[in-house]
Amino acid sequence: MTVLFMDIVGFTSLCSKIPPAHVVHLLKAIFAVCYKVSAEHGLTKIKTIGDSYMAASGVPEYQADHAVRAARAGLTMQEQLQALQLTMDQKLGDTTWTKDVGEIRVRIGNSVKEMFESKPSLLGVPFPQQTG
Repeated sequence: MTVLFMDIVGFTSLCSKIPPAHVVHLLKAIFAVCYKVSAEHGLTKIKTIGDSYMAASGVPEYQADHAVRAARAGLTMQEQLQALQLTMDQKLGDTTWTKDVGEIRVRIGNSVKEMFESKPSLLGVPFPQQTG
């Protein structure tokens, strides 16, 4: 399984520079891109927390190319989020806020892990057992 992580660089500072309504709109727009790209590449959304998004490939069913899917999804997210930046002024109806904020950047990373299932041993101590 491969887990994809995305977060907005300098989000706390960004929030202090723009109105709350713009923050909400920005998060909705960014997460909409993440949801769409994840679905297109066969990733499963795990959760969003604040400005962070987490998805996984290779779950709930095993995918032999899970790492490739997550890497391609990350690259596609970067491309589409850069394109989103160009349209945010129009979507918000305000062309001044991006001058205060500058370019909105995201960090995207992947972590590849084997899937293990923990089962009790004879001594009651769990030990990892590979699944799939």
